[in-house]
Amino acid sequence: MQKTGKSERLELYKQRSVQIFLGKFLSGEISELKPTFDPKAGYRYPEVEAVLDDPSKAEEFLERLYAARVLERRLYDKVVYCPNCGSQNVSTRYCCPYCKSFNIQKGSLIEHVKCGYMNVEEHFRKNGKLVCPKCREELKKLDVDHRKAGVWCTCLECGKSFDIPVPRHFCRDCQREFTFEELEIKDVYVYTLNID
Repeated sequence: MQKTGKSERLELYKQRSVQIFLGKFLSGEISELKPTFDPKAGYRYPEVEAVLDDPSKAEEFLERLYAARVLERRLYDKVVYCPNCGSQNVSTRYCCPYCKSFNIQKGSLIEHVKCGYMNVEEHFRKNGKLVCPKCREELKKLDVDHRKAGVWCTCLECGKSFDIPVPRHFCRDCQREFTFEELEIKDVYVYTLNID
């Protein structure tokens, strides 16, 4: 947003909501305005909502004060929005690259240093111990006789294995699934009083 001039700032200072809000900074009640996260509504600024007639205008109010150089801001978070309904109530699903199912199981890949056998940890588990399925030797000390070689995933739908799942996003409100290419990202800020 383009910065506004001194006259716009003076006009803002005449507004009662701006006076009340800035009074909270000047009194020390607020030194830094951080957003709070509400799982249904997303990020909110309750201190701003309290001084406005319409709480949904809080971000617009802060943006006007920032544009007029009354407030400074710094990036606090980036929020993923559903491209279909605009909701922030979004989860990330890690999916099988073959069949796109999110019904996957993640496991640690272990390598027996002595014989070179490598597989997921569950194949090494036997009676509460780690035992190499190839040479039957018990593995006792991590980074001495065996090492963690990474992560390995198995799809519980198609049965295929892979090392890197494909992230997809799911909107809990409209039930739509979407990719990184489709999502909307919005910056969320922390605000402080501009002392210049």
